[in-house]
Amino acid sequence: MPPKKQTAEASQNFVRFSSKVQESLDEMSKTVGNYASTMDTVQEVSIDLTRMVVSLATTAGQYAESVRAILKTAAPLIAHLPLIDGKTKEFLTNLEATAEKLLDVVKNAQAVAQGAEQGLTSGDAAKLHALIPELKQLPQVIEASLKHLKS
Repeated sequence: MPPKKQTAEASQNFVRFSSKVQESLDEMSKTVGNYASTMDTVQEVSIDLTRMVVSLATTAGQYAESVRAILKTAAPLIAHLPLIDGKTKEFLTNLEATAEKLLDVVKNAQAVAQGAEQGLTSGDAAKLHALIPELKQLPQVIEASLKHLKS
């Protein structure tokens, strides 16, 4: 038996996919419009915060580099003084190693913050998403580089 022909009237008794998609898009557009100011404010604050982190990391890097340079010169001289005990010599060695580690951490933090700034200013959500693991790891890296100074 051949299939029945659809009449024009019968073909109108269904919901068109395009109508559903358009309704969804209209609703999303309305939602984005309602929150546009908030999203823009969060983006601007985030950009300013990343710029501040880059500035702080640069400053910390300069100080760590100064400390490292001073220790590289002074630690061997101090270590040879007769009044300096083993603990002090060990502390100086640890301090120099910490300065080296901090310089590495600072360089990494600067790179991550600069990448975040680029992602924020360009609206590149994929770039920001890719930085999340590095951002989450930074506090542990910083803590690990400082842990032997606490004792």
